Amino acid sequence: MSCLATRLARFSSVSSLNSTDPPPPGPGVGSPAPDFTLRDQFGQDVTLSSFVGRKAVALLFFPWAFSNVCTGEMTGIRDRLDEFLTFDTEVLAISTDPTYSLRVFADTDGLNFPLLSDFWPHGSVASAYGVFDTDLGVARRSSFVVDKEGSSASRRAIHAGRRNIEQVEILGGLQPGERVITSDYHGYGGADFIDIQ
Repeated sequence: MSCLATRLARFSSVSSLNSTDPPPPGPGVGSPAPDFTLRDQFGQDVTLSSFVGRKAVALLFFPWAFSNVCTGEMTGIRDRLDEFLTFDTEVLAISTDPTYSLRVFADTDGLNFPLLSDFWPHGSVASAYGVFDTDLGVARRSSFVVDKEGSSASRRAIHAGRRNIEQVEILGGLQPGERVITSDYHGYGGADFIDIQ
């Protein structure tokens, strides 16, 4: 198979990243979010627990830098970053791409939020969150909102593209002292509904 054919085969299977099978176990709604330290596109360490008590965090796992869907998602987040910041939220996008690739990706598309590399140990953070695809060696397209106390406030697996407004709406509902009480998880392509009381 030629090099071009190999690349086309790789990217034509992107839709298979999110099958109808339920994801492996990861943090449930209301449970502590697994802590991690990863390097961003500038080589700086970013630790999830450093935001506890200060900010909510939107964790956005994506499979491949430079792919059409992921580029569209990340530029969409860039264009709506002010909506996330309105709710005192840090946006952290995570892929298994190396730091250097993420730097070029960020520079090429003007991505002005942290892109974190889960390259080595390969996919360890994605695995901790239950979203690592062992067959393809990439993170499945998934989102988690972690509240200011460090608990997973929502979990959502996404089939093809992310609707950023959904994360913004979840963040808008997180008020001090309020906790998520229910989650109805429908698998890939479904929705994660939360009630905040």
